[in-house]
Formats: sequence, structure tokens, C-alpha cells
Amino acid sequence: MPPDLLPKIWVGQPQFSGGSLKAGGRFQVAIWATNVPDLASAELELDFDPELLEIVGGSLDISQGTLFAAADSRWQIPRVFNDTGSVIGFRGGEWTGEPLPPLSYGTLFTVHFKAKQAGLAVLGLEHVTIRDSEGNPVDCDIQHGELIIQPE
Repeated sequence: MPPDLLPKIWVGQPQFSGGSLKAGGRFQVAIWATNVPDLASAELELDFDPELLEIVGGSLDISQGTLFAAADSRWQIPRVFNDTGSVIGFRGGEWTGEPLPPLSYGTLFTVHFKAKQAGLAVLGLEHVTIRDSEGNPVDCDIQHGELIIQPE
């Protein structure tokens, strides 16, 4: 497989209004899966700095990604722990109808955050398990995210 087509699970760029993200502001971040061959299921956790970020609406501030939008797919809403800065229990997959394309590209889920104070916030992907349609693990490059929060 060419190097530019390596399977990857990664944190997308934060989306917010205005020129910069400021303390007190809200933003969203998508978690992506790209170039994953024969994607059948995904499990992972997301870690963040609870001093800098908060998921105000808890699990209600996490939305299903494009890869799990089909009526025949399943996804489990993860649990949010703002006190420890973690999103635990994300699971998606198990399509019963049309299989995904040979190389999947899309979002697993999107998280809506509030920036609590200025600083450098890291969004880390942990315990990532991607499986193909035969249940075999798919080796993926994991890329964490960072964002700078400006003072108010």
C-alpha cells in the first residue's frame, strides 16, 4: 500500500467561528478514519485536559459520524467524564446491509467542546481498535490533536 494511503485514525481540525478560539468559546472536533481497508468496526477513547476543556452537554454533545449514518449500522454513544477529561466507550460498526467502500473515509464521531481557559489543549486517542469484516485488527496510524485557546 502506498505511504499516502496508510490507514489512519485522527483528530480533525477544530471548527469554531471567528479568527481564533478564545476561552469561553465553543468548538467542535471530528474524529476521522481514512484509508481503512474493509472497515467493519471501531472502538476508541478520547482524552482531553479537563482544566482547559469541557463537554458541557455530556454524551448529548457527541454526534454520530458519517461512517455510521446508515440505518443498518450500529453505534454506541460513549460516556463523558469531564472531571477526568475522558470520553469512554465509543463503538461503531456491524453493518448488516451494504458494506463500506474498500477504503473507508469519513468521521467516526464529532465532539462539541467548551474552552474553559487559555492554553494548549491536547486531544488524545487511546485504546483504538479497528477491525475488518473478518474480525481481524487493522493496523492504523493514530494522530492526536492540539489546539491553542486564546485568553478572552
